[in-house]
Amino acid sequence: MENKIIDRRNKVLDKPIKENSQAVTICLADIKSEPISWLWQGRIALGKLTLIAGDPGLGKSLLTTTLAAHVSRGYQWPVDATIPPKGSILLLSAEDDAADTIKSRLEAAEADCQHIHIIQAVKNIDVRGVSTERMFSLKNDLRVLEELIPSFPDCRLLIIDPISAYLEETESNNNSSVRGLLAPLARLASKYHIAMVLVSHLNKGNATNAMYRPMGSLAFIAAARAAYIVTKDKNNPERRLFLPVKNNLAKDISGLAYSVVTAENGAPVMAWETEAVTIPIDEALAIQVTDNGQNITDGTTDFLLGFLSGGPVKVSDCVREAVAA
Repeated sequence: MENKIIDRRNKVLDKPIKENSQAVTICLADIKSEPISWLWQGRIALGKLTLIAGDPGLGKSLLTTTLAAHVSRGYQWPVDATIPPKGSILLLSAEDDAADTIKSRLEAAEADCQHIHIIQAVKNIDVRGVSTERMFSLKNDLRVLEELIPSFPDCRLLIIDPISAYLEETESNNNSSVRGLLAPLARLASKYHIAMVLVSHLNKGNATNAMYRPMGSLAFIAAARAAYIVTKDKNNPERRLFLPVKNNLAKDISGLAYSVVTAENGAPVMAWETEAVTIPIDEALAIQVTDNGQNITDGTTDFLLGFLSGGPVKVSDCVREAVAA
């Protein structure tokens, strides 16, 4: 009886199947080295994950439609004047309407919309032939995505905006869960040589290191080969800064700046500055002084001095009270 054992009373018991696990290795001498291929030279690589994070209302989604416009027509990138490989774009967008927002912005940026395709939903057909649609899930629908990509053999860019909308029940603050989700996505990017841009918000923390500002687990920024943050220029509220946080594939390069203007069709469009920006990201995100002249660090110091004035306390109690404050 397959996978069964019988005890002394002739009772049939399930016998667990013992797995035979083995390490898979490859000799580096058998691997042909290849140069990095770029969607945007030195900034966004083909076949890799790139993260763009920022607070709401700063133009992250406008930035992604601008990326799509450049790739759809092979427009020069700003500042460095390099040219992307022209091709198709796949877009997962959970926050913007396709007709009155995405299409209008693409037209304002003079994109070739024939090359840009929105993944609206995933269709399921049950055994009775009944068709239903549901939201795309990175956890459950990578097979669907892998079947879709070959339909666009010239696909060069996939945008997921924001990635948090497609996590389903995956715990975004759990490192192992996020790594388990992003590793297959990274393999898919590599297999089809597509640049995948993941959009995220910033958390409400005040970490001095920009690495810790994108929302969710640190695994998001760890999985990305390059990461950028969009933020306001503290000296000019109308000016936006697009600054590098990390770049594992190229020499650290400068950031860029842009403003948002209104196009003839009434949609917003990005106006890039012609010169690079050298402001360090940590400086751009530095805590600003509040109206009463006290910065957040000062406030935290005051809280801790007061809370600990009576003697030692449990860390958990301190954290709970700090969150409440």
